[in-house]
Amino acid sequence: MHRMGMLKRIALALSAVLGAITYLWIAAVRAIPGVRRRKAAARARRRR
Repeated sequence: MHRMGMLKRIALALSAVLGAITYLWIAAVRAIPGVRRRKAAARARRRR
């Protein structure tokens, strides 16, 4: 019984880590267009 509780805890920890990595990955990918837009706007301001 003790072993089963340990396995559940490990599985829960792994799923939490995978969930966090997935969340960060999606957040980073979604942020890319905004970064590109800001850089383009900064370049345009410098050219004026």
